[in-house]
Amino acid sequence: MSHALYIGRFQPPHHAHLASALAALEHSSQLTLALGSANLARSIKNPWTPAEREELWRLALAAAGADLGRVRFCALPDRFDAERWAADVRGLFAPGDPVTLVGYVKDDSSAYLHWFPGWERLVLPELEGGISATELRRAYFLEGPDSPLLPGHLPAATLPWLHDWANTPDYARLQVEWQAVDAAKTRFLPSSVNNCGSGAMGKTSWSIKGPGQSGQGYGSCRVWLCLLLWRAQARSTAAAGAP
Repeated sequence: MSHALYIGRFQPPHHAHLASALAALEHSSQLTLALGSANLARSIKNPWTPAEREELWRLALAAAGADLGRVRFCALPDRFDAERWAADVRGLFAPGDPVTLVGYVKDDSSAYLHWFPGWERLVLPELEGGISATELRRAYFLEGPDSPLLPGHLPAATLPWLHDWANTPDYARLQVEWQAVDAAKTRFLPSSVNNCGSGAMGKTSWSIKGPGQSGQGYGSCRVWLCLLLWRAQARSTAAAGAP
């Protein structure tokens, strides 16, 4: 039995993710979807739990006609230690199992694709017209679940779930967080930094990467800088109003 392994945060699973999973099922008899950052609290970067992401995946795969009996879901925690994280990944399979690692080289966050000598790699091209999960989350939380950006980039079967989830207290809290970060970016950061995901600098130049995070980095430095600035401003305002 051949095993394909697809690692990601999938926040949320979008068309490119689904296409990769379907390609993996054509290549191998079994597919393991490893849901990364499984031990982290909800945030604007990781709004959905492993169980919720599994539910989104099941909806998308079933609608695409995939055999869910060939798909296994595993929660994969962040370790912030490359060796421990890689050991967790290897532990998903028995010694000697033929494993094919699925993915495409996006940036330096894809370095983990080279960490498993002896495993095959199924390298997939990035879909034309694709969009990042970050942009989709931003549209979902700032524009709402009816954002016109979502239907063109998310599996149709997941849209009702996401629409319902927008009525939860977690959505309301994360929406406020997104709004605060967005306001901080606008207020404190010059446009050259606020738009550092494009242009000559490129996305990678402004990313803070760390090993063992399910192939993902610690997060965009501009977002974390915004949070720090926003919190500093809030503390300053509170102190100014104190007796």
